[in-house]
Amino acid sequence: MALCAKCLLIPPKLITSAGWAPYSGGDAIRVEHRASWTDLKRSAEDGNCPCCGALLFLIGIDEAPAGPPVPIVLQKTHWQSFDVQYRQSSDYPLHKSLRGSLVPAEWSSRLAPFRPLTEDDNHIYAKGWLQDCLANHETCSSAQNAGAFVPTRLLDVGDANDDVRLILTAETPVAGPYFALSHCWGKLVIATTTTRNLADWLHSVPLDTLSTTFRDAVGFCRRVGVRYLWIDSLCILQDSRADWEAEAAVMGRVYERALCTLAATCSADGAGGCRVRRPARFRSVDLDLGEDGQLTRIRVWAGPLWRWAATLSGMNEGGDNRMPPGPLNTRAWTLQERQLSARLLHFTEYAVLWECREHRASTRIPWGQTTKERDADWDFRLFDKCPESVHDRRRRWFETVDEYSARNLTVPSDKLPALAGMAQRFGDEGGYGRYVAGLWESHLPVSLLWRVAPDVAERPRDDNLAPSWSWVSMRGTVSHAHLNPLTEIGPGSDRAAVIKQMSRDASPRSTDHQDSVLAADPLAVIHHVDVDYGGKNPFLGVATACITISGKMKEARIKTIDLEDPQNAGKDFDGYNLLMDDRGRPIGAISLDERGLVAQDTKVCCLAVDLDKQWPNRHLPWGLDAYIDNQPRFEDWDEEYRWWRENLGLGTTVLALALIRAGREDEFKRVGLARWIRRDWFEEAEFGKITLV
Repeated sequence: MALCAKCLLIPPKLITSAGWAPYSGGDAIRVEHRASWTDLKRSAEDGNCPCCGALLFLIGIDEAPAGPPVPIVLQKTHWQSFDVQYRQSSDYPLHKSLRGSLVPAEWSSRLAPFRPLTEDDNHIYAKGWLQDCLANHETCSSAQNAGAFVPTRLLDVGDANDDVRLILTAETPVAGPYFALSHCWGKLVIATTTTRNLADWLHSVPLDTLSTTFRDAVGFCRRVGVRYLWIDSLCILQDSRADWEAEAAVMGRVYERALCTLAATCSADGAGGCRVRRPARFRSVDLDLGEDGQLTRIRVWAGPLWRWAATLSGMNEGGDNRMPPGPLNTRAWTLQERQLSARLLHFTEYAVLWECREHRASTRIPWGQTTKERDADWDFRLFDKCPESVHDRRRRWFETVDEYSARNLTVPSDKLPALAGMAQRFGDEGGYGRYVAGLWESHLPVSLLWRVAPDVAERPRDDNLAPSWSWVSMRGTVSHAHLNPLTEIGPGSDRAAVIKQMSRDASPRSTDHQDSVLAADPLAVIHHVDVDYGGKNPFLGVATACITISGKMKEARIKTIDLEDPQNAGKDFDGYNLLMDDRGRPIGAISLDERGLVAQDTKVCCLAVDLDKQWPNRHLPWGLDAYIDNQPRFEDWDEEYRWWRENLGLGTTVLALALIRAGREDEFKRVGLARWIRRDWFEEAEFGKITLV
């Protein structure tokens, strides 16, 4: 189809930013394209101009605008977009903002121009991304080359004329790679494999027994030419505990070795499918435009500039209207499915996203604008790069736990199994020691200093899952953010200048002081970790575990903050109550693991574990801050007030475990995290050696 005379005059630089400088002396590009919307429609339909048809499609209205006819004007006044003015209201013209991007030559041959891009094109994008990754990305291929691994069972999807069938890979040779599916089970009943139907499934799995999500995944595999698919509910025997435990132990490897993982990101259950839910919101089309006798392929779309991370998280691509994250991103099991996969296709609300360890792209711009080399803000997945130091490795694990604990888990006893794949991957790096109830032996004692979110403290802990000192015993979000010290200053920063700017002490000796604090060893000493895994895989659970630890110990009394007090009205409770000494003076704050477990005025034993290596004067909890300010002024209190207001700084406070007795005289259980404890308060404390249970 030939372009009309008007469209032949559209310069490519009108649509893209190439060769155009914004706001440079009034050189805005303006093209009077058609006499009216009706004229544009006539050229598209009667004259068969594909470019006019594309503009009509992108404007997105079906009837002529009300009012007198006005010219269709194409105008560029901003480097990121151009406007199509298509009607005149009483006061101002109405227009559609469009954006464009040059299409690289290697992608021009894959899709025909002048037609709306549809869901049916997704497999073409997927093939292109896969081919590029397999041919050029050494990092992405390294996991697949780390040794032979094939899941116990796979679905053989055949072709469009075949039923799906389950195969036992020990008996049936696997001729090619496999895809894996990451999905939400939801509340709908989905097809599962059990000991009762296994024999039938080995013969045939009728497509009409599968959910929409499963059928979409099967169809996608067929279209891209991948014969095998792994789906948890069909490849694990759901009524066999032994089979479930065996497969849970290797589930991380299933996703690591998959050629690609299909992520049904915006589907809450099996009815949602592997598909884009709102593709029409962002209409797009490819145009071939000529200038100086040369044709240039340009992709044009209606909508804001795409942002990969925003699309994945559920935010619209303009970033101004936050939507809830895709259901898949709220589930605990699916965190490791994304983190361990070498390659993923995310089916989000607005687009299909590609993610591998070296490249990210979208069906909006499939050739991609995000690579590690050119994107300083690349949000690395856990294993996209190797950690640079022991501290980086510890922080990486803490951040993993924090994100994981914030996700939802239907079966509480799955808390360790759903993290097992990532834990095994960390363990494979070496240097972490034994894995004990969600903690690494080499991270002790600092890793004991997690805290719970304020709302989690309202829920009872589950002592059947893990000992009291493990975050696994809590039902909800935990945080280790307060354990990340000042050493996490960005590369290239003037560390001394940053320290002086943040510290109350700006003297020349301040940098040396901060360095000595940050390099200081923990205050507590681990003597022994006694663990019984009960015959299980260490990553799937523990039967019993206790820690022998020693350090300075001292009793303090809890003063809970009265949230009903009018002076506290409207304040967002940060989860910290007060710790008082035997004279009734504040010596720090406590975040309780369970609010109902410890009553007002209860004494807790504080075990000093480490210096607070953040800037405590910048993070003082509002309850402690208000208490200090609201005390009447008298001589004894003035000294206390001056300490909190003038001397509080890096290394002047201590992080401690808040403990109560649990049985034998030397046995204690954790009830909270004590923080901002004055370091001098521990000076006369006695050393104790105890067992944490």
